[in-house]
Amino acid sequence: MKEPNFLPLWYRKKVEKRNEIKFKVVIIILISFIGVIGFRLFKDKKSLIDVNNKIEVIKLNTKKQKNIQNNNIKNKLCTINIYTQMKQELFEKFKLDDISIKKDKVLVKKVFDNILDISNLLEYIENNQNYNIKHVDIENLEEDKILLKLDLKVGNYE
Repeated sequence: MKEPNFLPLWYRKKVEKRNEIKFKVVIIILISFIGVIGFRLFKDKKSLIDVNNKIEVIKLNTKKQKNIQNNNIKNKLCTINIYTQMKQELFEKFKLDDISIKKDKVLVKKVFDNILDISNLLEYIENNQNYNIKHVDIENLEEDKILLKLDLKVGNYE
């Protein structure tokens, strides 16, 4: 009975109209979905761009931090190497009492008998390219003894 020849004309028109209406409703629903999705994308486009920019900034910051950490490790190794060389040189030449590292400072202490020895040590340190004097502290002790305290900058790094 589904053959069009045997169905009445009014029924065929009714089924055709019903199918047409279903098709139009489906098309309207699909177009509205596409419109809503397009509107949301357009509306959220700025936030998506902002999120991408934030992600890029975070990536750049992590790269910078890794580079800084690598440089800090290299700087520390360089400082330690120069410090060990300095310790050997200064102990051999001037027989210092104490060389120590505290935080970012290299501290040198020595008790001298006269000012000439102090000036020799200071000239030696100034002439050496690996060490720089940040602060000098000279104290007089009893019996003509002089205490010298140096705060040094070692290499290019502290």
